[in-house]
Amino acid sequence: MRATDYARPPRRALLGAVALLSMAAVAAGDPGEPAADVSPRREASDALRAKLATPLQLNSAGEAELRKTLAQLARAVDAELFVDRRIDPTTRIRLSVGETSFGQVLDLLAEQAGAEWAAAGDLIYVGPPGTRQGLPVALRDARRRVAKLNGRSRRAWRAKRAIDWERLATPRALVERTVAQAGWRLDDADAVPHDLWPAGATPEMPLGERMTVLLYGFGLDWRPEQRGRTVAIVPR
Repeated sequence: MRATDYARPPRRALLGAVALLSMAAVAAGDPGEPAADVSPRREASDALRAKLATPLQLNSAGEAELRKTLAQLARAVDAELFVDRRIDPTTRIRLSVGETSFGQVLDLLAEQAGAEWAAAGDLIYVGPPGTRQGLPVALRDARRRVAKLNGRSRRAWRAKRAIDWERLATPRALVERTVAQAGWRLDDADAVPHDLWPAGATPEMPLGERMTVLLYGFGLDWRPEQRGRTVAIVPR
């Protein structure tokens, strides 16, 4: 199975790579106001919507690897990107010289990679076709499940925390870590398939939504059981 690729590699890796694409943010009015040509994503935070509208000047053209191009984009606008394990990060993509916005470049890259992207708060999730509709639905379902819990449990799963992990981390360990941060227990850890992921991170987000993001690439979801404070992993 292909490991999830987080498109924000260490600074050392970026400096050592040959830059096939040069990008520079262009000053354009109030950075807090999204441009009219960028459609706000339903689950995007205000900060991310502003970043999606950030103008970019593409100073060179040519083929590049999807993973490296996304990494450069993330650095250019200080965005957080997470690439679904079902997307090949080595896919070759091509961009043309010119001025555009971060959101428009994401649309173009996703189209060339046979992918879609969707926002989850401050996070941009790049996944297979269906992600643009499917991930927001999964996030809303997670919020509805959390809303049905008692007050203490609701507060625990709504708590916003960031997470990062080292290279070769397993999604199973990350799910267990998330459940433990909520003060709950994972009912069947083996229900999370084994995989090895490169180093990565997610920004601050509710623990319940982080669970959804971590499991989405496996076609799985999570169900909280108030009695016993346990979490079951189930098909989505």
